[in-house]
Parts: sequence; structure tokens; C-alpha cells
Amino acid sequence: MISKKTLFSKARGVVLTVGLLSAISGLFAVEQFMTTRDLMRTAPFIAHVRVIDAHTVPGIAALEYDLQLLEALKGKLPGRLRMRMFCGLRVVNPGGAEQPAGSEWIVFLGPGSGDLYPIRSLQWGRIDVATNSESGEQVLIKQLSGLPAPASGAYHTLPEFRQLVRGVLSGAIKPGTGR
Repeated sequence: MISKKTLFSKARGVVLTVGLLSAISGLFAVEQFMTTRDLMRTAPFIAHVRVIDAHTVPGIAALEYDLQLLEALKGKLPGRLRMRMFCGLRVVNPGGAEQPAGSEWIVFLGPGSGDLYPIRSLQWGRIDVATNSESGEQVLIKQLSGLPAPASGAYHTLPEFRQLVRGVLSGAIKPGTGR
């Protein structure tokens, strides 16, 4: 016959093991894969923004950016907004910003509260925009996914990206088999 003490000890071990496994599996399932096209369709807001300032959020693993709206590509946003980007388990620089003031991005944002909007995806929610030194064109620094070839897996200028967003939102651009 098993004593109450042994039974309690085994039950506690099972509960701790299940809890630990649940916590670990949650760490690996941070976000479901989405293509750029999926984000274009599901994100309430898509915008071209410029970083004004950034800082860490006390008590949570997140960075918060003060942004200037350069162009709203989907949804209506204020001229100045804040974006919160959770960093998960990554070590955050206590000094703040990952990107310096003046950096430009395309951002996919979720529903906001006041002027604070969460980034929609840790992987695809922010795409850096840089200026090509030879042509002077603004170029997205990530390849896009989920679009028909040749758009998928390619780099695009800002005007090309605008056209792709309009095409996806209108239904003119269907899902592709590209990455």
C-alpha cells in the first residue's frame, strides 16, 4: 500500500513535470507562421514610419518606439504613434533601441489603444526601408512571401510595395506558392 506522503510526492512531481513541459512548449510556439501576404490581409494597419525615439518598457521584455507616420498604407493612423514590440526571451539592451532615430520601416500593426499599437508579428511585423545609394530609391530590406512569382522571394522598392498592398487588399493578387 502506498502512503499518502508517497502519493502526494508523486502527484506533485507529475504536476511540476506537466507544468514545466507546458511552459517550455509555449516558448517554442511564440507565433504561427504567416506570409507577408497573410499580414497584408489580416493586419488592421500597415504604415511607412520613421523612428523618433525608443526605450525599453520597465518590467516586461519589450521595446517601445515613438514613430512618425510617413504614409498609411492600410487603416487610419495618427501622425505620431507608439509601437510596442515584445522581445520574448531575447536579452534586451537596457539602453533601449535596436534601431536608431531616423530609421524607416514598414510596420504591420494590430488594434491600438490610444496612440499605442502592438506589432502584428515578431518575424514580419517590421521591414526595414533603406535608400539605394545608386538609384536613390527606397527599398524594403526583406524578401516578401506568399505572393505569386516573381514578387515572392524578391526585394521591392517602396512604390512596388504600395502596389502589392493595393493588389492584395483588392483581391487582384492571389496567393502564390512562393516562400
